[in-house]
Amino acid sequence: MKNLVVFILFFGVYTALFGQTRTISSSGNWDATGTWTGGNIADVLSEDVAMNNSTSVTVQSGFNYTVGNYTTNNTNTITIDNGGQLNLGDASNSRDFNSNNNTVINVDGILIIWGDLVVNNNLVLNVTGTLIIKGNIDMNNGGSLTISGNMDVDGDFIGGNNTSLDVDGTLNIDGNVSVGNNSTATGTGSITVGGSCSDGSSANFCGQGPFLPVELGHFSATFDQEKVRLNWSTLSELDFDHFEIERSVDNLEEWKLLGSVWSKANGYSTFRIDYEYIDESPLLGYNYYRLKAVDFNGSYEYFGPVLANYEGEARQLIIYPNPSIDRTKLNFRTNFTPGEFDVITLLDHMGLSMGKAVVNYNVGTVFSYSEMKPGVYFLKYSGSFNKVVRVIVQ
Repeated sequence: MKNLVVFILFFGVYTALFGQTRTISSSGNWDATGTWTGGNIADVLSEDVAMNNSTSVTVQSGFNYTVGNYTTNNTNTITIDNGGQLNLGDASNSRDFNSNNNTVINVDGILIIWGDLVVNNNLVLNVTGTLIIKGNIDMNNGGSLTISGNMDVDGDFIGGNNTSLDVDGTLNIDGNVSVGNNSTATGTGSITVGGSCSDGSSANFCGQGPFLPVELGHFSATFDQEKVRLNWSTLSELDFDHFEIERSVDNLEEWKLLGSVWSKANGYSTFRIDYEYIDESPLLGYNYYRLKAVDFNGSYEYFGPVLANYEGEARQLIIYPNPSIDRTKLNFRTNFTPGEFDVITLLDHMGLSMGKAVVNYNVGTVFSYSEMKPGVYFLKYSGSFNKVVRVIVQ
């Protein structure tokens, strides 16, 4: 009897340490006992999960499961409803997902893989919720991965020869990308890579499809004599065309284009390049700036935002140049966002109107209806702010 007791205790310790496999043998909900062989539902970290051929399983809203390694077989579908969550492992125990033939994963809720995602054949990911992979994506020769939605990978993306990647959403890879020969990247989405990208001797993967154009080194905004100086650097550029600089002063809800800066490397570099742009007319208060990096094929990604808080003088109306040699128009700018009904009027020395402009932005031009003669004129700002500025036309 003592030997039997010892055996039972040892078997219990073995199971706790090394786990066991629960099998999905029929299609259904995760929480239904009829979905599982023997009615044994996988719901703890020590239990791995396997799926029989041609079965599907759904984690319903309101259910949250943490299990061990997960392996699919042939033609399996996994769906995580909005409000449902599935964790493979946890922060202290990494577990992997092994995908075999023709697997489909639909993530409307949350799926976190604390280990690696291993793709042995075809895998389709449809993500409208949250999918996070804490480890790597590891694709064997001929592996095919299709992604629709947003996906984050904390580790590397590793693929063998003939790797196929199709991204119609966003794929953010914090680590490096390395694939074998004859690999392809396609899709209408975007791929960002925190590290390097290498694609074998055929070199036809990293420059394809949705890979985005630059690796940013830094991005900052500083004040310089009541102007904002934007400085940034790229560590690499791939088929890169230009930056567009955008500014927001309304809590990031609306962005306006300030200007463009073109690639100094004509689209390709593997070394650091420094860039600069100066905002000549920042607005009072918080000025947010972001960079839009645009590829030759029109793909783009955003960097930022960075913030500059302009605590300058009270509201100002600035006319430039003053004196002016242009007798048909005068340029103006303000250091505040115009109101909906703000207007600037050009007046002659007698106070008669010679032109008028609705102020839609803090930089603009007032045109005269007729050529101004040399002399003194006035620009009158009215609406949310009222001021008259004297101008000399030469």
